[in-house]
Amino acid sequence: MNIIAVAVISFSTASLFIVLSAFSGLKTFGLSFTNKFDPDFRIKPKYGGEIILSNEELSKINSIPGISESSPVIENKVVLNFKDKTMMAVLRGVQSNYSKIVQIDSLMISGSWFEDGYSEVIIGSSIAKQINLGVYDYSDLLKITVPRKLNKSTINFNPFKTETALVAGIYSSIEDINKLYVFSNINFARKLFQNQLNKFDFIDFKIQGAPNIKNLKKEIFKALNNQVIVESRKELNSSIYKMLNTENIVLYLVFSFIVLISLFSVFGSIVIMYLDKKREFFIFHAIGIVPKQIQQIFFFLGCCISWLGSVLGFGLGILIVFIQKNFPFLYVPSTSLAYPVEIMFENCLAVLLTVFFLGSITSIIATAGIKGKAYSYLD
Repeated sequence: MNIIAVAVISFSTASLFIVLSAFSGLKTFGLSFTNKFDPDFRIKPKYGGEIILSNEELSKINSIPGISESSPVIENKVVLNFKDKTMMAVLRGVQSNYSKIVQIDSLMISGSWFEDGYSEVIIGSSIAKQINLGVYDYSDLLKITVPRKLNKSTINFNPFKTETALVAGIYSSIEDINKLYVFSNINFARKLFQNQLNKFDFIDFKIQGAPNIKNLKKEIFKALNNQVIVESRKELNSSIYKMLNTENIVLYLVFSFIVLISLFSVFGSIVIMYLDKKREFFIFHAIGIVPKQIQQIFFFLGCCISWLGSVLGFGLGILIVFIQKNFPFLYVPSTSLAYPVEIMFENCLAVLLTVFFLGSITSIIATAGIKGKAYSYLD
């Protein structure tokens, strides 16, 4: 019975560790796309709207210690039209050094980053698929349309402004990004959106080394007169991180409950050991072992069963995850992508502490009445 209990606890512990490692792998894999797409930090207007910056203020930002690259950004919704196909998107106008701020060049699957002085754009693979558009497709130009800003003249006034562009490259990220963002040179975006030279929606920048973030923000606030807020990559994707953390907690609780159910085998083992050894209580009593010590012996045996099972299960889980990570045998269905897994210290600690704690609680409950029963039996 003890062997069966150890085996059951081992498999449930291994399952808990494998599931947490698989979720960590998926989390790392999923966030790798947003990490490549989003900057280290973003400067946004404090009260919404746009940031109005002079060339001097932009120079101050670039000269702040710890900032290696920065780019002002103009962003707004547009309508894309290619031949007879139309769709909505968001055009993000950036400087040519933007590919040094984010790792979007590593997401490129076709073409290359746009060059200054040309009406070129970079589109997502989902956009390319939806409107059937490829790199440097000269059969027709991509038309980008936005509402025209009102002016005093109403004669022959066209409510929409349209610019044409050529696709220089296609990137591939997560679906929500692929079907939404289009990149262009900031001058092209400024012309399309009819923006003034010193008006921007936000500024993205990349940090170098490991600067003091608190001091870095103070320098930015000082340079821009506290009219902005500074958000990190994690803050920009706060909803994604909250969702992933919630899913991780739910997954942990579900499999912890499975571990708890498996620990009922410890309860059964203690009951069977008690019934089997009850006749020997007189011998224990004769050699000076009191009922309280008998209870402690059974508690220790219960803990040994749960702890041994947890250690063996943890070792089994580590082995399976290690093999999957280095010599994959499970793949994402219909792809050649190995199912991602990560061995993380917090998962190791959570699994061992969970099984140790639940095993100890189960042993306490299972042995709670043994002292009283021992007294009654000896009497």
